[in-house]
Amino acid sequence: MCLAVLVVALLVLPTLGQRVIQAADEARFPLLARDMLERGVWFNAQVRGRVFHEKPPLYPWAIAVLAKVQGGLTETTAQIPVALAAVGTVWFTCLLGRQLFSARAGLWAGLVLATSIGFFVETQALLPDMLVACFMMAAGWLFWRAVSDPNASRALTGFYVALALAVFAKGPLGVLPLLVGGTWLWSEYGPAGVGRLWDRVGVAAFVLLTLVWLVPYVGYGPSSFTQDVLWEDWLKWYVGRPEVLKLASRVGDAALRFLPWTIVLPLVAMRAARERRHPGVRFVVLWVAIALLVVLSSNNFRTRYLLPLYPALALLVAYWADTFRAPGSRSAQVVAGFALVVGAVGLTAILSPSTFGAEDLAFLDGARGQVAPIAIGLLVIVAAIVWGLWAARNGLLVWGVVAGGVILLTSANWLHVEWANRDGDFRKLASAVERQARGTELRVFGGRFYALDFYVARPVLQLRTPEEFNDFVLEARHPVVLIDAPRGWVFVQKTAPSAVRVLDRIRVRGRDMLIVGIPQASTVLPRRDSREDHTTRL
Repeated sequence: MCLAVLVVALLVLPTLGQRVIQAADEARFPLLARDMLERGVWFNAQVRGRVFHEKPPLYPWAIAVLAKVQGGLTETTAQIPVALAAVGTVWFTCLLGRQLFSARAGLWAGLVLATSIGFFVETQALLPDMLVACFMMAAGWLFWRAVSDPNASRALTGFYVALALAVFAKGPLGVLPLLVGGTWLWSEYGPAGVGRLWDRVGVAAFVLLTLVWLVPYVGYGPSSFTQDVLWEDWLKWYVGRPEVLKLASRVGDAALRFLPWTIVLPLVAMRAARERRHPGVRFVVLWVAIALLVVLSSNNFRTRYLLPLYPALALLVAYWADTFRAPGSRSAQVVAGFALVVGAVGLTAILSPSTFGAEDLAFLDGARGQVAPIAIGLLVIVAAIVWGLWAARNGLLVWGVVAGGVILLTSANWLHVEWANRDGDFRKLASAVERQARGTELRVFGGRFYALDFYVARPVLQLRTPEEFNDFVLEARHPVVLIDAPRGWVFVQKTAPSAVRVLDRIRVRGRDMLIVGIPQASTVLPRRDSREDHTTRL
């Protein structure tokens, strides 16, 4: 167990806080934490003056507490809760695997999870999804203890506490283990078996922990919470009927994100089918099926929604590896051949990323001299799978893939962090904006750009129409607006006051960002009429 935790720590901790915050979805959580600290509020935190109730407050609470302890809000304080949750997810996956199958299967499940690409990617994201995964796996482990160990009298209570914390992290998705547990009990013991989920203390703990944040949220405005949050952001956002092509795309995303272990999934599925009478196997298969059903039926899909799926798949892979005893079988040979094909495609992607044109591989462009460790890690993975399958050396297969995965993920992550900081340097952008603004009010147009608020350490409100743009530049003391080009600039330029100029230009995340305003020495002229002819001032 400790070895799996060591591996995930080795993967996650070296780059802790090294990446510049860029995406608006990530920036809003440290911004919420900052507002909590500055205004002393814990339930009605705001981003740019708007109360944010779309997500429960556990993650920004954690960031705020760490910032208070460390004496400041940084990229590191924003990522520490995610890193700890990643370690916790691996730990609880190990515990569940041990409880379901064996000590070795538990250890291998944690290692498989830690070295799957999709899981690792989410350890780097400043989002609450990893916290949800951690508490889900804790709930899964506690549930299985409650139904399999007569001496674990308080395990079911702990199950409900873990469920409450999962809901506290992101909302209704956190009850997934309850759905899995109830379905498994029904399938094992009939409708009466679901009654085994009842625990008076546990249910009371779940209700109380949920009410801690839900009551203040509803108190802010029952009707607005019901319509804007409960319906729009929780139910309507997730529940829907996606198109068939979208379903295929999501299954493909799941397969890609579980690499390199996806390669052996056909063998894993065959083993699970043969061992379907094993109660632990049925439990994990149900987890996979229900998690897939929830994700695939989501009205608005994000690849991070696949995160609850990876621990369950890791458990099935670990069980298969723990019981794999078929040297040179036809199916193993076919999968070994498939591994060679995947390896060849992967090596081509590493050495010539432009061949595939995938955004996820952009960080490899122009990095030929630095991709050798990534290629070596891939070759170790492929060799371990091929050799392990041909010789039925399960230990060799698992440890070889884990070793190759650590090499590949560690080297790729450092390369990605360096590229991301160059490509999306919001620190540099914020510094350039502040040089022009000189402490006066700032605005953005054409996007949210929440990362700018983080690095200038004050709210940067958004202008949404040309009229709002004109009002601001005419009325502000020293107006400065960040706007994307050419789309946003062309949109407002037609009616902008003639004194407005482009003060600076910086390229961020593949987009030209313009800092526009009225130079301090300029005389403000009336705004132009949209019917006039205009020439660009880029």
